[in-house]
Amino acid sequence: NPSTTIKYALPENSEVTVEVYNMLGERVATLISGFHPAGIHSVQWDASSLSSGVYFYRLAARSSSGQQFTQVQKMILMK
Repeated sequence: NPSTTIKYALPENSEVTVEVYNMLGERVATLISGFHPAGIHSVQWDASSLSSGVYFYRLAARSSSGQQFTQVQKMILMK
């Protein structure tokens, strides 16, 4: 199965969204959408239904104190 694990750390309790996009900017998956406590977390992306190519994941977090963080990373899917 083509899959990968995305790991992230939260210094504070936060609302977290992790979404995957293709090269056209179309969202192909929402992996996480909800509240997570401070700490180290991970989410697995199963890409078995998608074709080979370049994808991006976008991690967005908003802490309970109002701080915002966004990170975008490129992933290459090869089958």
